[in-house]
Amino acid sequence: MSDQDLEPRAGLDDDPRSDDDPLWDDHLDELAWELRLNDDPHEASQCGALVPTAPLLDLPTLDPLDLSVPQRVDALVLLQRLASRVAALEADVMVSLMGASPVGRDVVVLDRTSDDERTITLTDEMREELALALRRTPSQVHEQVQFARLLATHLPATRSALFDGLISAPQARVIAAAAERLHAPGDATDAFAEACARLEARVVPAAMDLTVSQTRELARRTVESIDRDAARRRRLAARHQIDVRVYAEDDGLAVLFARLPALDAVRLRTVIEARAGQTGQASLPGQPSHEQVGLTAGQRRAAALVDLVCGADSSDSVALEVGVVVDLPTLLGLSDSPAQVTGAAGSTVDVSAIREALDRAPAILRRLVCDPPHGALIDRGRRTYRVTGALRDFLVARDSTCRFPGCGQRAERCQIDHAVPWEDEGRTDAANLGALCVRHHQLKTHGGWQITDSSADGACTWRSPLGRVAAIPPRSLLPEPEPPPDEFPF
Repeated sequence: MSDQDLEPRAGLDDDPRSDDDPLWDDHLDELAWELRLNDDPHEASQCGALVPTAPLLDLPTLDPLDLSVPQRVDALVLLQRLASRVAALEADVMVSLMGASPVGRDVVVLDRTSDDERTITLTDEMREELALALRRTPSQVHEQVQFARLLATHLPATRSALFDGLISAPQARVIAAAAERLHAPGDATDAFAEACARLEARVVPAAMDLTVSQTRELARRTVESIDRDAARRRRLAARHQIDVRVYAEDDGLAVLFARLPALDAVRLRTVIEARAGQTGQASLPGQPSHEQVGLTAGQRRAAALVDLVCGADSSDSVALEVGVVVDLPTLLGLSDSPAQVTGAAGSTVDVSAIREALDRAPAILRRLVCDPPHGALIDRGRRTYRVTGALRDFLVARDSTCRFPGCGQRAERCQIDHAVPWEDEGRTDAANLGALCVRHHQLKTHGGWQITDSSADGACTWRSPLGRVAAIPPRSLLPEPEPPPDEFPF
């Protein structure tokens, strides 16, 4: 790939291929043929490449039922090699569009709090355009662009092996992730290139006979051996990633994720194991006492963790503040729908579990009333000590995340944006306001993205700089209702 190939394109209008041009489909067919016909039998025996049998030579119309069992295995190997080639081509196109290095544009903005001008930099603005076109999140596209740039600039052997189908796309990503660990801030470009070359020389040939997990382990050990001083710096830098987070799961559960120093994590696990092993010391929160007998080892460890952090005596516990989501008929006493607790990472929780939590520790419950047909938030109760910022609190509860297409940044970490700017007589109400993360707020203000419609229930319509339209429906806070029966019983 030449330097000219790596230059970012000015826009999608430069694409010479029309939407109905069959040449692109023909190119994919030729790609499949090339993978089938270019394998030399001798070379195949040396590197494990596939020599397809005759029934596989018509891949576009392949019917698995027409193949023998060995041929079906061969077909899967061929399809994996084809997927590797497509992944390499996708990376090439990504780099041709985004450039081999990040592209930034400086914008001078007025700080309304101080009336001073300051400069912000919008980096890789095409990222969101790609995310919308590919139906991926902006963060996913960012990771894919980083991967593509590494293949194009510092990992040529990895790209070549991927293009030839000798390694899989997950293996290539493992090697790229290992290369990123070699790139410490302040490293000279030549030093990074040399380190990547050493990484590839050790890992890429071996990866052709390894699984993804084996490739990851080999890459990890190789990175550690290339520069031990840099490895120590990376371990110190990694401490900035220490954190504790909560992620929702189904059926009333959530994951408490803790990234800790390794020795602290082992110590914590040892204490939890010891606590869980004490007979009668651990009980599972939210489970009736008569069901505590016969708890699994995992349940005892979970109960021990709760007791260790919150204490068996909850009188001095920090108050739990959650939003209890109910539909309007349930609030009026006309139905008994399940509740959803927003403070529990968006999990649906039985009413009995809410009552049990109230018995164990002080809590503040805030009702969130939803419109039953769509589950959109229509009211947020204000019966708590915190009444200031009620509109922002409503918007955070309504939107849950940044309402840019595909963005998952939590709304409480976002800014509140006027869909129609305030200086253009935009109203400061629920219909014209919504949560946007910093990057997407800046892209809306300075990057050509527009909100063409905004509603009080959180629904909005976006238009991208290239004219793509994305309609964001109101976010439902209620579980999906059961579908009506196909036939009535009478």
